Amino acid sequence: MAANITILSGFNSPGHNFGNLPHGTAVLGIMLMVDNTIGGVGVAPAAKANVVSVIRGDNPNDNRPEAIADAARFLSAGDVMLLEMQVNDAENTQQWPVEVYDAEFEVIRAATAKGIVVVEPAGNGLLGDKEGLEGVNLDGKVIRPGDTAPGKAFLNRSSPDFRDSGAIIVAASTSTVPRKRVPWSNYGGRVDVHAWGQNITTASCISDGFSSCEDAYIQFDGTSGAAPIVAGAALSVQGMLAAKGKKKLSSTQMRDLIKIGGTKATDPSSGNIGVMPDLKALIDGGHLK
Repeated sequence: MAANITILSGFNSPGHNFGNLPHGTAVLGIMLMVDNTIGGVGVAPAAKANVVSVIRGDNPNDNRPEAIADAARFLSAGDVMLLEMQVNDAENTQQWPVEVYDAEFEVIRAATAKGIVVVEPAGNGLLGDKEGLEGVNLDGKVIRPGDTAPGKAFLNRSSPDFRDSGAIIVAASTSTVPRKRVPWSNYGGRVDVHAWGQNITTASCISDGFSSCEDAYIQFDGTSGAAPIVAGAALSVQGMLAAKGKKKLSSTQMRDLIKIGGTKATDPSSGNIGVMPDLKALIDGGHLK
């Protein structure tokens, strides 16, 4: 409430997938919890944020491409768009970054071409309870609904199927050092960076699953928790550049910059998840002058 976040388009409907409400609140808390000396503080508490919902009118299904395109319409070059989405394969056994679907890829690419920084979760691997499960290797092939085997390797840089949306793809790592990939986080060469994907304290709400929600602090996890940490870091970089009268970065420029001086994950044999951004390294290294 104190962050003055509004829904620009779409609907916040308690009767439609009510679990989105506590999830979205937790994500926004990671980035934007205000510094009021009462509870936690978000990564970029002074940033201005709004929400575009995937719930569109009377459509019983979420419309991700329309929501992404609508969000891009409200944003300008240098703004940051966080996509809290993932999609299923044809067998509904694996969860992949949203851009493996064609329509979603096209609107993400249009957003980054406009200069918008897009941050996208790598996805949480296999469907079901995350405990003990393994993430998906994004270098492999995905069979999407309507596709035929063997599928395509859209996220493998060495594949002829590869396509680059320009988005920053984020995996999830442990909250303790040395940093390691959490078991359920996806991984692969297309993953740019990682951040905590467990034990994240944030603002949210405890719901009955249908209509009511009581304000609370919770422990949050998954690539859904890692991605807003990186989005907050990107907002901080843009703010520092703007304060110096510098031009804000595009998505691909930001993608390259936030890897500089980042913390590598240990045991790369368990899956490539890139580096954890280090804002102090960027500042001390003179990269934001």
